[in-house]
Amino acid sequence: MKQKRENKKSGFLSFAQAVFISADLSSQNDLDSNSGACAFGFLFSFLPLVLMVFSILVRIMHASKEALREAMADIPFLEGIFNFSEIINSVNLSNSMTLVDVVLGAWIFWMARNLFLYIQKGITHIFHKEADKRPVLNQFLIFGGELILVFGAAALILISISFKTLKFDSAFIDLKNSFHPRLLNSISATINVVPYILIFIMVFLALKFYTGTKPQAKLCAAAAFLSTAVFVATVIFLNVFLDFKRYSLIYGILGNLVILLFEVKIFFFLFFVAAQFVFVIQFFDDLLLAKLYLLPDHDETDLLGAVNRALFIRPDFLIKNFNSAKKFNVGETIVEKNSTGDSVYYIIAGSVKRMAENHVAFLDRGEMFGEESCLLNIAHNADFIAATECRILEISGATFRRLIELNGDAAKKAVKKFASRI
Repeated sequence: MKQKRENKKSGFLSFAQAVFISADLSSQNDLDSNSGACAFGFLFSFLPLVLMVFSILVRIMHASKEALREAMADIPFLEGIFNFSEIINSVNLSNSMTLVDVVLGAWIFWMARNLFLYIQKGITHIFHKEADKRPVLNQFLIFGGELILVFGAAALILISISFKTLKFDSAFIDLKNSFHPRLLNSISATINVVPYILIFIMVFLALKFYTGTKPQAKLCAAAAFLSTAVFVATVIFLNVFLDFKRYSLIYGILGNLVILLFEVKIFFFLFFVAAQFVFVIQFFDDLLLAKLYLLPDHDETDLLGAVNRALFIRPDFLIKNFNSAKKFNVGETIVEKNSTGDSVYYIIAGSVKRMAENHVAFLDRGEMFGEESCLLNIAHNADFIAATECRILEISGATFRRLIELNGDAAKKAVKKFASRI
């Protein structure tokens, strides 16, 4: 029972550390600006995407323009911004393709890619140090996302049109009444949920394939579900408590556009937060190790520094993952002078005495030692002895060198420590 409580406490601490790192990196990566760029990309790409969807419905799926108008009439919010009747009328019904149609189609397709280009850039900003360089594949992924969205939206509208046609059919009404009187409402409610399922699928695919780091599918699914759920809850909250008429009075016909862009920006902000969390979970070892090495001093008076030290001084996740924590009794030698090794050591608990020629120093909980030997490939220039009963985490040299290579702040601290000892 005690072990179970400890595991639960350790899991909660690791989750809190992951959330804190995500919030810190979200601020550094300026997710707000990235989400604003995507909202602009959505505005720029919306009409080309709509034209492609309508063209597919009319020319490939043979939906009538009248049925399309009825389907779009259920979205008065967008109708106040865009004249869908005019857009539908502009779609050519002819099955023959001219050179002009091909050129215009290619141009419309190219214009619509702006949204997915901004999404890719935002994700690259988050994963840039870890993601593989793949410019050609990224272009294919941008076009692939565009195609999935266009055909998915076309399928949704077609389902809506089919259901509208079917629900007035006498045979369907008889079938509905024979099974359950609420069958029609159940089907209608299910169709209303389908757009959010499409959003979840798009977010999942973007997190899984746009990152270039091959995150686990279950991690991407969990992040996609949470971001979609929070977005849906936010939209419901806004619809209940926001006075849309007030915005219409202030901005006129642009009032709906202002609210639409606000909701789109919220969606992309949540999407990038989910991407940032996927990054943190995927590379939690490296990020937590960086926090350990950059841990503020115990006499830190700054509030943020004190919070950092209190939250990250216990690296339970690394202790479990590295499986290299050792206990030392008072007076026991941890590292011997002139010995060689490819490890760095972190003091989990207790105090360590560093004994060099004519110099004695004490290292406390939360400090590291052994960096010089690890990075410079030289023998240790001091003895490290347990001043109290202590517990030490041994970190491999390869792991620590990767930290120094990827984290500029950690590299600066290492150089500063070397200089102070010289």
